[in-house]
Amino acid sequence: MNCCPSCCSSCNSTSPQNPSTMSLPYSLSNFLPAGTVQISLSSGVAPTCYHVHAEDGWHAIDLNFDSGIASPASEDLVKSLMFLVQQQFIAATYRIIYANSSAQLLIARIYLIPYDLAGVNGRLSYNARKRENGQVLGLARRYMSNLLPQIMQDQESWAEGQVHSSFHPIIEYSADQRTLPQIYGDLPSPLPGLRSHSSTLARRLLDFNDPLDGLGLRSTLLRYQRESVVAMLEREESSHLDTPNPLYVPLSGLDGRIFFYQPGTTEILREQSIVSLPPGGVLCEELGTGKTVIVLALVLGTLKQLSQPEESVIDPRPVLTPLAFSHFPSGEFSWIRERVMRNPKSKKSVESHRVPTFREILLHQLCTSPDSNIADRTSEAGTAKDERRQSLSETFDQLPMYDIWRKANNPFYYHFQDVCLLRTSDRGRNNPGPRVMYLSTATLIVVPPNLISQWDRELHKHCEESPRTLIVRSKTVLPSAKELAAYDIILMSYPRFCDEDRNANLSKAYSWKVCKCPEFPGFRIPNCQCKPPDISPLLQIRWKRLVIDEGHVSSSLSTRLTPFTKLLSVQARWIVSGTPTTNLLGLSFGGSGTEEEGVMTSTPSQDELQSQSDDDDDSLFGDNEHRESPSSAPIPSTRIWSSSDSQDIQKLMNMVSQFIGVKFLADHQVIRTHLKDALLSDEGPRPGAINMLVQLMKTVMIRHRISDVEKEIILPKLTQECVLLDLHPYSVMSYNALQAAILINAIDSERTDRDYIFHPSNAEYLQLTLKNMSQLMFWSVDSNLYNVEELVENTQKMLLKVNTNQKHIREDDLALAREALHHTKLAFQNGLWREIQMHEDVPYQVSNVPLPILNVWSRLAANNPGKHFIHPDRLILLRQQVLRHPLSDEAKLCSVGSEIVEADLLSRRLHEELERKKDSPKKKLRVRSATHKSATGISTGTNDLKITSAARNVSAADKIKEMQQELRAALARLDDFDNEGTPASPTKIRIQPSLLLHKSPVAQIRVHNTVSSKLNYIIEEVQKYAAYEKFLIFSESPLTLAHVYEALNLLQIKSLQSTTQTSVLIREQLVLTFETSDVYRVFLMELKHSARGLNLVSASRVIFCEPVWQLDVESQAIKRAHRIGQVRPVSVKTLVIRGTAEEIMMERRRTLTTSGTKIPKLLEEAGMRSFIEHPEFLKSTNSGNASQVDFPLFRLPSTSQLSSTPAPTPVTATLPLPSPSHKRQRVDDEARKSPPKRIVRFG
Repeated sequence: MNCCPSCCSSCNSTSPQNPSTMSLPYSLSNFLPAGTVQISLSSGVAPTCYHVHAEDGWHAIDLNFDSGIASPASEDLVKSLMFLVQQQFIAATYRIIYANSSAQLLIARIYLIPYDLAGVNGRLSYNARKRENGQVLGLARRYMSNLLPQIMQDQESWAEGQVHSSFHPIIEYSADQRTLPQIYGDLPSPLPGLRSHSSTLARRLLDFNDPLDGLGLRSTLLRYQRESVVAMLEREESSHLDTPNPLYVPLSGLDGRIFFYQPGTTEILREQSIVSLPPGGVLCEELGTGKTVIVLALVLGTLKQLSQPEESVIDPRPVLTPLAFSHFPSGEFSWIRERVMRNPKSKKSVESHRVPTFREILLHQLCTSPDSNIADRTSEAGTAKDERRQSLSETFDQLPMYDIWRKANNPFYYHFQDVCLLRTSDRGRNNPGPRVMYLSTATLIVVPPNLISQWDRELHKHCEESPRTLIVRSKTVLPSAKELAAYDIILMSYPRFCDEDRNANLSKAYSWKVCKCPEFPGFRIPNCQCKPPDISPLLQIRWKRLVIDEGHVSSSLSTRLTPFTKLLSVQARWIVSGTPTTNLLGLSFGGSGTEEEGVMTSTPSQDELQSQSDDDDDSLFGDNEHRESPSSAPIPSTRIWSSSDSQDIQKLMNMVSQFIGVKFLADHQVIRTHLKDALLSDEGPRPGAINMLVQLMKTVMIRHRISDVEKEIILPKLTQECVLLDLHPYSVMSYNALQAAILINAIDSERTDRDYIFHPSNAEYLQLTLKNMSQLMFWSVDSNLYNVEELVENTQKMLLKVNTNQKHIREDDLALAREALHHTKLAFQNGLWREIQMHEDVPYQVSNVPLPILNVWSRLAANNPGKHFIHPDRLILLRQQVLRHPLSDEAKLCSVGSEIVEADLLSRRLHEELERKKDSPKKKLRVRSATHKSATGISTGTNDLKITSAARNVSAADKIKEMQQELRAALARLDDFDNEGTPASPTKIRIQPSLLLHKSPVAQIRVHNTVSSKLNYIIEEVQKYAAYEKFLIFSESPLTLAHVYEALNLLQIKSLQSTTQTSVLIREQLVLTFETSDVYRVFLMELKHSARGLNLVSASRVIFCEPVWQLDVESQAIKRAHRIGQVRPVSVKTLVIRGTAEEIMMERRRTLTTSGTKIPKLLEEAGMRSFIEHPEFLKSTNSGNASQVDFPLFRLPSTSQLSSTPAPTPVTATLPLPSPSHKRQRVDDEARKSPPKRIVRFG
């Protein structure tokens, strides 16, 4: 007999008592044999022998176990074991390992007790334990999280009680340093496979040699796109709706059995939890990988599939038609007819019903069960079948009245309120009756307003024959529900979709009213003219599918979008977004070909990194009631998840539970206990938490890893460059004046109390100061001269008090105050700088301007000798005058200039008068002291005038008309090429200037550098490349875009501008014009409204006028050009002023991105805030690498033609033509037109 090493000598000589097999349910055989743990013993002390073996032949760890025998290193483990055994979360047995006759190590077998253990009447369930003692459950979570990573699955150790020879934990818990975006990026690609229930379409899509003829898709789907379509088809099939609960991760025991573990609650179950998922999900393929064509392939593949009635356990809902409901006598039709008509309020009598004719049965079948199979022309049999089907369809179409009968015989069902059906008595309560719901093959697609036209273009580009599409714009009146249900696609903008919530009172839809309209002559279908209920038609249809593009907006529950979508009856709901949440970016596509040039490499100090780490460790929950105290031995190097991670998780859960409708995630308590508690623990994610999150994301998300996408398609190279520029000397004066204001404010307020600009109560002032600083680094003026006169006076007074010992200032602050005084004096004493501040435009240096003309046309009387400046608006007016009257002499031009000066002064006086009448607090910050005003009170009136005038110029009727004419011409060229294969007449670009220009006194004027170094760089870039490549220029500031737009006008380069003040319809036309016309070379876009969702692959050069702090915003903007369809290498340049906050911003963002740290708000980032709090002055430099702008004001005709002066003739330029495409057609989107009709689109 083998002796038990854990037994005492007496037991080994007489044999210990072996208990009989424990009675159910607490037999060890009902528990999961998880593995073993090793416990080191102190000073060779062994546990007391109680002369009895456990069921497995080892000694039991129970309440009699002496926990004091463990060494200090194992105390926490033993403490966890004892608590979990005592509270029946685990069972444990042990065996001793001796060395030199001294107990050295204890090997413990761990058995996990399932919460759903049979035979205990649910006493161990999570809810029962929570009710009994929630504190015990909280401690159990902590101790289980400590124990599980230490349980090793070693068969020899389990069987023989040996020291672990291998280290395979029951649950992998390595220090996972991945951030949430990295986890998102590592999600496995969907791998749909053929199953017994797979549809024919899915089988064809997964046959990568099948050209998919008959699908109606003009474009060729790539492999990953096919897989995504199949995955979406599978998510829409009812057989896939019941799935294992992704909040539980599998745990395998040493005997091969699998239990299921919930990391948040540490609940362990024997039976797998099954949840029901609604059809749909999140299509979140990488930006620029063709999500639109994936959606269109899904729509075309199911184009003729009819939606099914919403499921109800207690309410049978047969599919009806007006014909069948009125006259078919069989089973379900008779039953539903009696159910609806037996109500006393229904006056229609039930007549006798004869057997329907074959024609009636056939029509009912065609309306309720259309042939939805996709033609398979890859075989002779498939081709013959498709031809027979087409022939039959043509036969039906030729039947008299068939089209009218089919439209009048809309399939529908009656939707009764479940609450009425569940009542045992209707006493005192009225049953409002059923609600008529029309079935439809339509997909409802909701998109941002600026993407309506883009989706329209994508439909024409990818579909061989455009589906019946209704485009609903802001003023489009929706047709009736019957008409709406007949379309294939309803394309709506967010605002127009949300406007339907004004008619969302569903109680108005329930009625006992039955149609009594007369029937069509010779056929028993009612010619229904009944007035529809007074609710939105969208609420009267059972939609086959709802797709929301850029669907991350559905994460917000405070908007109208998500609440209204919850009222819709939808079979499958899809969110389409490459960036589902703020930090789940999906921006890696094309990254393998990205090169970075000129990127700064300086790193932050250790203090800054520590400060940032402290910021990220802030409280993650609104209340601390459910927080657990950290364990005494936290696992090292584990990443602690931050509050931003919590926000991303919550946004994702909002989308999944509220929009898609995953009910088991709609419980906020479940989200907190099962998900957030597991991931956001103080010690880092608990064991299994990351695996659980991956399971959950895989359940609802469809996306391919970028490595799988790039196996099929590689985008052109993307080059990103940070261009360091030096401020122009006059801009340096303005910048230093603003820095001096911030510095004097800090010194004078002693960096305390509310007068200090960085005091928490002054967040609004600080934000405005940063905005002013950013604008100044492009170009900005201040009619108050940045308060330099006041600053000089206040600084001198402060220094006088210091010199007379009336005020004490630190030596370093004293030196800074003197430096600030020096720079403010430099600005104050410079006459030209003072004059420049009086007008908002950027001055341009000019040459070859006659002095009399210069003195009249220039606003700057203090022009330096040899350096003459004129503002661009005056130069443009001068050019227009001379082009109209080329023989105007010097006197005439001076006279015209004087008139323009007078008109300009009058316009400014009117503007100032209007400004005075407006509410001044909205235009200027209220300040509490003179020094505080110096820091933040910059006048914005002059710059506002520029923004207003620029917006007026861009939206001027002639500009809009010119753009629309070019758009029509470009589309006409495409259509003419499609029709005849030959291009239409080329577009007239401009009128050739008169040869008489050579005789003008201003003909030789040349334009040179401006006083904005960034604008100089943009002008130089556009001059160099605009003839061959198109530009996207982004800025957060409309004022910056206004300056660039004016510069391009001066250059005579056609450009388009989209800002917040541009209407949605015009914005759509701008995008379409830029993509189809070769005339417009530059598109100026405000980041806030133009950087997401647009497809602008005609541009290959991108310029950011200032650094963008939010990485997702910048990447989204880049992806407008760097995406599928781009054929050129893409160059991205960010303009940064050297030695300023912009340079530090790029350094800090790069450091945070490289380290994987979440990028906080700009003013919350320690390094950025420190730099802004400690202003540094710039020195005026003349960099040898500065841009050199030089171009003529007039494009003079060739002097070889001076001998003759013919009349001006139009000059035309032949524009490059697009590749041939099939004839484009679209369905008329007017409100009351019949859906199937098509018209040729000309513009």
